[in-house]
Amino acid sequence: MIIRHDDWARLIGATVEIRRQGNIVRTGRVDHATKDSNILWLAQEGNNPRRMIDKAQGYEAWEVAALPADLGESSPA
Repeated sequence: MIIRHDDWARLIGATVEIRRQGNIVRTGRVDHATKDSNILWLAQEGNNPRRMIDKAQGYEAWEVAALPADLGESSPA
Protein backbone atom coordinates (compact mmCIF):
# COMPACT_ATOMS: atom_id res chain seq x y z
CA MET A 1 0.00 0.00 0.00
CA ILE A 2 1.32 3.45 -0.89
CA ILE A 3 0.03 6.60 0.84
CA ARG A 4 0.80 10.22 -0.07
CA HIS A 5 1.90 12.36 2.88
CA ASP A 6 2.09 16.15 3.13
CA ASP A 7 3.41 16.09 6.72
CA TRP A 8 6.97 15.06 5.87
CA ALA A 9 8.19 15.51 9.46
CA ARG A 10 6.19 12.38 10.40
CA LEU A 11 8.00 10.28 7.78
CA ILE A 12 11.41 10.14 9.49
CA GLY A 13 12.56 6.51 9.35
CA ALA A 14 9.89 5.51 6.80
CA THR A 15 10.52 4.17 3.29
CA VAL A 16 9.06 6.49 0.67
CA GLU A 17 8.75 6.97 -3.06
CA ILE A 18 9.58 10.51 -4.13
CA ARG A 19 7.47 11.58 -7.08
CA ARG A 20 7.45 14.62 -9.32
CA GLN A 21 4.83 15.20 -12.00
CA GLY A 22 3.55 11.67 -11.43
CA ASN A 23 6.93 10.01 -12.00
CA ILE A 24 8.92 8.15 -9.35
CA VAL A 25 12.33 9.82 -9.10
CA ARG A 26 13.76 7.90 -6.15
CA THR A 27 12.83 5.46 -3.41
CA GLY A 28 14.53 5.51 -0.03
CA ARG A 29 14.39 5.92 3.73
CA VAL A 30 13.69 9.38 5.16
CA ASP A 31 16.72 10.37 7.22
CA HIS A 32 15.44 13.75 8.40
CA ALA A 33 12.79 16.39 7.65
CA THR A 34 12.23 20.00 8.64
CA LYS A 35 9.56 20.72 11.27
CA ASP A 36 7.53 22.68 8.70
CA SER A 37 7.61 19.64 6.34
CA ASN A 38 8.97 21.62 3.38
CA ILE A 39 12.23 19.67 3.04
CA LEU A 40 13.27 16.09 3.69
CA TRP A 41 16.50 14.17 3.28
CA LEU A 42 16.72 10.65 1.96
CA ALA A 43 19.42 8.52 3.58
CA GLN A 44 22.40 7.32 1.58
CA GLU A 45 21.75 3.88 0.16
CA GLY A 46 24.34 1.97 -1.86
CA ASN A 47 25.65 4.28 -4.58
CA ASN A 48 22.83 6.80 -4.01
CA PRO A 49 24.12 9.70 -1.89
CA ARG A 50 22.05 11.43 0.79
CA ARG A 51 19.66 13.73 -1.05
CA MET A 52 17.65 16.79 -0.09
CA ILE A 53 14.09 16.95 -1.47
CA ASP A 54 12.30 20.34 -1.57
CA LYS A 55 8.49 20.26 -1.66
CA ALA A 56 8.43 23.71 -3.34
CA GLN A 57 10.02 22.13 -6.44
CA GLY A 58 6.96 19.94 -6.95
CA TYR A 59 8.08 16.79 -5.16
CA GLU A 60 5.64 14.52 -3.32
CA ALA A 61 6.42 11.87 -0.70
CA TRP A 62 4.49 8.60 -0.83
CA GLU A 63 5.03 6.22 2.10
CA VAL A 64 5.53 2.60 1.11
CA ALA A 65 3.62 0.81 3.87
CA ALA A 66 4.21 -2.88 4.42
CA LEU A 67 1.14 -5.08 4.36
CA PRO A 68 0.41 -7.03 7.51
CA ALA A 69 1.51 -10.66 7.06
CA ASP A 70 -2.05 -12.00 7.25
CA LEU A 71 -3.28 -9.73 4.41
CA GLY A 72 -0.55 -10.51 1.91
CA GLU A 73 -0.64 -14.30 2.17
CA SER A 74 -3.26 -16.81 1.22
CA SER A 75 -4.31 -19.36 3.80
CA PRO A 76 -3.64 -23.06 3.17
CA ALA A 77 -6.58 -25.04 1.77
